[in-house]
Amino acid sequence: PAFGKQKLIFLNPLVKKRGNFSMLIRCIKFMFAEKVPMEKLIPLSHYLYALRTLYRLLKFDTLTALRKLPKDQFIIIRGKHDRFFCDEESVEIMKREGFRYIEVDAGHVWNQNVADEVKHIIANAS
Repeated sequence: PAFGKQKLIFLNPLVKKRGNFSMLIRCIKFMFAEKVPMEKLIPLSHYLYALRTLYRLLKFDTLTALRKLPKDQFIIIRGKHDRFFCDEESVEIMKREGFRYIEVDAGHVWNQNVADEVKHIIANAS
């Protein structure tokens, strides 16, 4: 196996490639819908760096990268209430590609349900 006994866990990956404008709109909707606290927002002084980083992330083709990995070496955790990034369209892509994924009671933001699932996966890794 490529990773030995290691398993990769992806949380709400951007499986479907989207344009910059679409992602900007999704980010804004996400911040309001999931009520992102002010202390979690990027300070205005770091926006330029954040936008450059976001631009580089959007150029990365996650789906192509996942296709190159052995399917038994990774699992995807998806917040079943994530309507903005790893949405229902992404679920259909994951199903079509045969990727293993688990849906937890969460949105896009890490919460205790996600943490519990990660612990469960690690504890049961073979």
